[in-house]
Amino acid sequence: MKTLSPSKKSSTGRVGRRGFLAGAAAAGSMVVLPSGTKLAFADPNEPTKGDVLVYLFLRGGADGLSLVPPVGLPSYYDLRIDGSYNIAVAQGDALSLGALGATHPDLALHPAMAPLMPFWNAGEMAIVHAAGSPASLSSTRSHFEAEEVWERCGRQQTTVDGWIGRHLATSSDVSGNLAGISHEQRIWSAMQGYSKSLAISNIYNFDIFGYNDRSSARSLLDALHGSAGLVESEGQDTLDAVNTIDSIDFSAFSPQNGAVYPTNNSLANELNQIARLIRANIGLRAVTVDIGGWDTHNDMGTPVPGQRMYDRISRLAVGLEPFLTDMGADMNEVTVIAASEFGRTINVNGSGGTDHGRGGAMFAFGKGINGGIYGGFPNVIEDGPEGDLVVLNDFRQVYAEIVDKRLGNLANMATVLNGYDPGGSYLGLANTL
Repeated sequence: MKTLSPSKKSSTGRVGRRGFLAGAAAAGSMVVLPSGTKLAFADPNEPTKGDVLVYLFLRGGADGLSLVPPVGLPSYYDLRIDGSYNIAVAQGDALSLGALGATHPDLALHPAMAPLMPFWNAGEMAIVHAAGSPASLSSTRSHFEAEEVWERCGRQQTTVDGWIGRHLATSSDVSGNLAGISHEQRIWSAMQGYSKSLAISNIYNFDIFGYNDRSSARSLLDALHGSAGLVESEGQDTLDAVNTIDSIDFSAFSPQNGAVYPTNNSLANELNQIARLIRANIGLRAVTVDIGGWDTHNDMGTPVPGQRMYDRISRLAVGLEPFLTDMGADMNEVTVIAASEFGRTINVNGSGGTDHGRGGAMFAFGKGINGGIYGGFPNVIEDGPEGDLVVLNDFRQVYAEIVDKRLGNLANMATVLNGYDPGGSYLGLANTL
């Protein structure tokens, strides 16, 4: 099993809310909106103020047994190697989790996760394996149904908004028009429920379109949305957000700490923009980022560069590393969660891939995170009746601890998590603000 030293590595749209806007530009440590409202992101001098949450959703059902392979369990190899197909991570290729992984010595990291090892070694990365939705909430293997359950903490039939949206709607730390952003072309379910949520796919192209002249377009929309009604208020909020983004000189927030965002990595490009938004102090409190491509039914390949699963995991790690490096000390006030709607089957299928499963792996990053592996994990990998990893850790346990200890919204946890009660106990992966 390979072990990496803790030394850090350097690596270097359209938008819309209500449908008539699309993605724009950056400026000092505080921005004044047209309404006169001052906004500021978490201040290091106010340690009790909640973190900015960055929620990475690995859409498609990411294979937790590749991301965090149980290389110490012989049955893992029995089920992941079949004839000409071998999708197992060899113990000698895996990244050792060392002392921080002592509670689960059979687990390691996929070699493509190497860029994130400095944060593991620094105790700023937590893993919860065998995580998923308990059968009592949902045992579906449908992407769309499972995504809704994870993002809403419940079924769409019983709740119409998302857990992050409910957090923003109830938190006393939230104000202004740019607190909740889906860095996409749409507002994903997790962010729904907060009336001021925005979809911004590109901060450098966030503006009003459909007119030849920008100023006349804004004047017209200002006139249309200048009264006190609900539609007018929503329109004015969006116009204020456009004006705020326009007022920022984003070049003033170039990467720090030697971070280099690779230009050929879409996640890195998104997180580069998010880092600048956070540093611009515009009141950002939560952002969602969608990372697709994890539905690996075929040709996952061996864990070497050029193979499908290796390259998918590499894009995640290479994209996330510069953000964590760039934010540096500011990660005291930022928490990153990475999750997927379910894991995948244990055994390799007849196409060299894996099918929809249940238990998967979750990750949390930040200086407020206690590095290590948390929750239960099976002692034996078995191809049970449904052929997948059993769910031993309710994903809402992770949400609950983050909501309380890092977002500072314990008073509204029942609302945020749609009635879920952690029972007064946590996994221990987060420090209190």
